[in-house]
Amino acid sequence: MTVVFGSIQACNLIYLKQAITTAAYEGTLELAKTSATTASVQSRIQQILAARDVKNGTITLIPTGQEIATMEPGRQIQIRVSAPSASNLILNGFFSVSSSVSAEIVATR
Repeated sequence: MTVVFGSIQACNLIYLKQAITTAAYEGTLELAKTSATTASVQSRIQQILAARDVKNGTITLIPTGQEIATMEPGRQIQIRVSAPSASNLILNGFFSVSSSVSAEIVATR
């Protein structure tokens, strides 16, 4: 029985990691548009997180505090998306997991 529930927990973690990575990737696709803004990139990432039912996701764009629309072309921007493991797993406690899952992608404006 432990193997079955442990497998379910492992599959949940894989799904969570894939959902977060996909959200970060979709953010880079939005970033590539000439009309992209900080709000539009964050909104696109939030859409993917909501569609994948990821709870309490956080989005960090680095450099922080700068509007994407005003950045010069060729500038690298890091997109970091993370979410806590505990609130996104169906089952907990079958093996030790990190407190959060995250994905980082560096893209060029």
